[in-house]
Amino acid sequence: MNDALTTIPSAPLSPEEKRRRKRESIMIVVIIAVVSALTYIETRVIHFGTDFPISNTILMFILININMLLLILLIFLVFRNLVKLIIDRRNKVLGAKLRTRLVLAFIALTLLPAGVLFFFSISFITTSTEFWFNVPIEQALDNSLRVGRSLYNRAEDTNRFILEQAAYQIQSRKLLEENRHTKLSNYIQIVQRAFNVDSVEIYGINASRLTYATTPELEEVPFTVISTDRLRREMPPSGVRTVTEALSNGELVRTIGTVPFGAGPDGTQAYIAVSILIPPAVSENLKSISNGIEAYEQIKLLKKPIQITYYITLSIVALLVVFCAVWFGFYMAKTITIPIMELAEATRRVAEGDLEFSI
Repeated sequence: MNDALTTIPSAPLSPEEKRRRKRESIMIVVIIAVVSALTYIETRVIHFGTDFPISNTILMFILININMLLLILLIFLVFRNLVKLIIDRRNKVLGAKLRTRLVLAFIALTLLPAGVLFFFSISFITTSTEFWFNVPIEQALDNSLRVGRSLYNRAEDTNRFILEQAAYQIQSRKLLEENRHTKLSNYIQIVQRAFNVDSVEIYGINASRLTYATTPELEEVPFTVISTDRLRREMPPSGVRTVTEALSNGELVRTIGTVPFGAGPDGTQAYIAVSILIPPAVSENLKSISNGIEAYEQIKLLKKPIQITYYITLSIVALLVVFCAVWFGFYMAKTITIPIMELAEATRRVAEGDLEFSI
């Protein structure tokens, strides 16, 4: 027997074929890594909210499209090997049936848990988003806002009653006459204390403040006069107009009326304003409720985009898992079948009488 023994594989691969397979393997690993990284970035960087900027929309669109292109490339590489396997099976290449069964086994073992997890996740996302935008939540926010508005409406109604009584007394007692300024000031102080309001102000027909009475809380902050425009603006049918002003120690609710009460521009002799100071905590809570409702209404517009984004991200992850399993099945099938094919080829060669080789 010749000592020069040779190794004879059943299906020798050319150097070009080996390099091609190596490139495909590296490419698949890189694609899987990049898709995983981009999916992680989508879930961590992109946040939906009221300040959802256009830049986030563009970034989300770019990342999703890059992911889809990479997945298409991965699908091409995997299905290319799948088509080659089908061709080898039709040509009855040795080991093709075993490789087919191994690949199908890996696909089945992956699809079953991945499919169940995928559909449960879809159901969970749908249920969660529907709960976020549930009708009772919206009604609760609206009711909270109505409670806050009722506080202002109640303050306006109370001030309107005080204005109507004070305007009647000022007109009937003729307290607007020039020689009765002291009595007007005394009466305003009595009204402020009797009705326990934070301030009562009297303005002349020329919009200058004639007199006023306030609580110590308002004396500690800049208590500005009401502008001419606000005073002379046409009154609504209720006969009063309410304006608000933010102060350092709360929100000042001012209700403006005329003397005589409900008089038109031609019959107005003076203006009277009654103010109530809303505590800072109440004012901030009402503002927070209002901002929350506005934010909720804006987020409602993003309901479908949020669902679609989650569906796309979940689908990308599911496809990534499936195609990783398919590619790993091909790799394991080749690892197992190639040595078996070499052994089968060697057995055939020995049976034919060729004894000058080793395995």
